[in-house]
Amino acid sequence: MNSTKKPALSLTIDDFRKFPVWRYTNCDDDETMMTPVESLPVSNLRGCIVGTQLTLNNGTRIWGTLGNIDINNAFKTSQFLSLTIFREGSVFHLANYFEVGFEERCPMCLAKFLDLPLEDVFPIQYDISDIAEGQKDILVSTIQAEPRQKLSDKELMTLAVRGTLK
Repeated sequence: MNSTKKPALSLTIDDFRKFPVWRYTNCDDDETMMTPVESLPVSNLRGCIVGTQLTLNNGTRIWGTLGNIDINNAFKTSQFLSLTIFREGSVFHLANYFEVGFEERCPMCLAKFLDLPLEDVFPIQYDISDIAEGQKDILVSTIQAEPRQKLSDKELMTLAVRGTLK
């Protein structure tokens, strides 16, 4: 068992190269502390951040992290997926349409961060099938600039709590 602990915001590409999956410890005074997951593939990504190579729409490969992945619920994942991009020592955290700060962390802002037109960035492809087990359409998927469906606050809360809108 690895005893390495790091705050989430201090994780680097090198950390993710060594350990692609990091899990929040939820047991320290600092709720941002994470530990690496050594045994792969994982069957649950709850409370985890995954570091992986992403493919931009123009074919460029870039390092990033994904979070809020429910490996058995594609719709929930599409609504809550978090994305962070690494570029030249800087990071960009893409906000979901319902999050505070969306105007400063929107898809167009990510394109500007990358010095690319929006159409060269999205959709962003990812494949984490080598580190996790679950539904193939969740583990190998794309991130769109705009969600296929935007939910109301009430629908988002229902989805977060129940895992479904029904």
